Amino acid sequence: MPAPAAASAEKEAPTLPQELVSKLLALDDDYTKIQKRLEREIRELEESYDKELTPIIEARAQLLAEPGEQGSNHVNGFWKKVLRNSTEFEDDVEEWDLPVLEYLVDITADDLFPSSPAGDEAPCGFSLTFAFAENPYFSNDKLTKKYHYGEGKEFLKQTEIVEIESDGIDWKPGMDVTVEVVRKKKKGSGAKNRAAMKTVTRDRPSFFKFFTSLGPNYPIPEWLELPDDEDSEDDGGLPPWSAQPWQSVFRR
Repeated sequence: MPAPAAASAEKEAPTLPQELVSKLLALDDDYTKIQKRLEREIRELEESYDKELTPIIEARAQLLAEPGEQGSNHVNGFWKKVLRNSTEFEDDVEEWDLPVLEYLVDITADDLFPSSPAGDEAPCGFSLTFAFAENPYFSNDKLTKKYHYGEGKEFLKQTEIVEIESDGIDWKPGMDVTVEVVRKKKKGSGAKNRAAMKTVTRDRPSFFKFFTSLGPNYPIPEWLELPDDEDSEDDGGLPPWSAQPWQSVFRR
């Protein structure tokens, strides 16, 4: 006996009356308005405390810039220790990153606003700026990474990070710590090939891969392992770690 068709075996979901749908949508709009007001008031409260925190952060920067007993500034190595001791970055800092991070002198976070902000308009993202002293590794004096917000899925009313824009690192010749140079034997059975060696450059883990642009307008790096789930495409190709709220780690 043939099996019944799948369509007849499944019950269709009941269709809600249009009048009920309209009332539910109106309630949802009211809920969203209150939620937006809450977000605005929280933002205003944070801004008021940021004003009190600013002179403390500036005083800290001045203290770290003062020369120490050995003649170098106290800031040398300070931010390297911050990154290594933070839960957000401790697993990303590799041994070969440490000499470069000795030159990291400051990290700041700032809100991003639309080019023509209107009154109390909410930020459209945030940025992290890493300032570096002159060093033998790259020519940048700062590296900035911008996180751009976008609307989430319909009806969820969530704000999500939809694109990450990062400065590129201008590595000096032979100083790129995100890659390593290895020597390999050439393939072949002859005595000449067995003795011959070739030089190969390959990627390796590094904190400095943090400075990578991600999103629908950027190619996915070969070294990046994307999550194997159905939501990865919905997030514009952004892996979970890229959307972490780093702004909360570093105060302005």
